[in-house]
This record gives sequence, C-alpha cells and structure tokens, in this order.
Amino acid sequence: SLGRLDGTLLEGQVLDGTGHPVKGADVMATVAGRIVAVSQTDLQGRYALYLQPGKDCLLSVAGKGYYRYADTVVSSRHSQDSLFAEVHHDVRLTPLPVGQTLTFDNLFGPDADIELTDRGRNLLMFVVQPLRQDGALKARLVLTSRVGGDKTFNTMLNERRLSALREYFEFNVSAGTRISFVNGNSEGVLLTGEKAGDQLKVFFLE
Repeated sequence: SLGRLDGTLLEGQVLDGTGHPVKGADVMATVAGRIVAVSQTDLQGRYALYLQPGKDCLLSVAGKGYYRYADTVVSSRHSQDSLFAEVHHDVRLTPLPVGQTLTFDNLFGPDADIELTDRGRNLLMFVVQPLRQDGALKARLVLTSRVGGDKTFNTMLNERRLSALREYFEFNVSAGTRISFVNGNSEGVLLTGEKAGDQLKVFFLE
C-alpha cells in the first residue's frame, strides 16, 4: 500500500472576465503571513499548490494587467479512501482600466473652494487603486474648473486645485512620474454643461 499523504492539493484555473485563461499569473498561498506555496499558471491558466491540511490559507493571484486577487481557502484533510485531499478553486481576475477614461464631476467644494471634498477623496480612490496595483500603469489627469465667466480667474483657480490633486496623489500613491496633471482651462478644455463646477478626466495609459 502507498499509504496516505497528510496534505491538500489546491488546484484550479485562473480566468479573465470573458472566461479566457490567464497564463503566467503568479499564484501564492500564505498561512499567518508566511508563504507556504507558490506556483504559476500554465497556458491553460491552471495552477496547483500542495498545502498542509486543516489550515486556512490566503490564496493570492497576480496577473499582469489585472487587479490582484485574494481569498481565504480552507485546506481540507483527506478522506479515508484517498491519498490526499483535493480542493478545486477557480479564480476570476478583473482587468485594470488600461485605455479607459474615467470622468468625475465636482470633486471640490462650491464656488472657489480649492479643497477636495470628502466625496471627492472617496471617488479618487477609483484612480488610486489601479495605480497601486500595477507599478507600470500611467494616468493623465485633466482638470477643468468654471466659477463665473472670467477665464483668467478660472485658470488660476484650476491651477490651485491641481496642486491639491498633486498633494492627494503624492500622499496616496508612490507613482512618481507615472501621473501627469494638466490644467484643462489652459488647454482650452470645455466644462460639460452650463453650471459652475469642476470636472476631472482620467486617462489610463500603458
């Protein structure tokens, strides 16, 4: 008799949002913060990890161009009639917004306020998160403001608001030159609609 192995085979397939396999993704299992197993997906997006039984592990998957995936998986003990336990766990990765454009309206307070509102800070996390996930992802931020009809005033106000944006991203993302800031008023970008306010367009680039 071969006996039984006191362990768990954790295996599965890593897919994108359309169901296609993601090859070359890094797969890692940790227990209490310690790495216990690593693997990489094959051409079919499949992975396999051998784990100690009876412990919860954190399964994390990182694929280029995708948000990092993390989930807790229970490493089961084998049954009496098997050499080892088998646990199947497929993973769906969400693509990063490369090539996409996000638009945010009224991130700043009313009138000529140069401080980001709490709402604005929360919305900007949709920009922060992908930049944190992918160290190669770039973003071009174009801010436009309009308070009254004086173009010179609007351009100067917008520049001060851009400074607030720079401070926000410097604090939340170590992105360096990956983020560029553009004064839309200086570039002739028109604010959508007739009301006063501000608008930020974020272009994600490779």
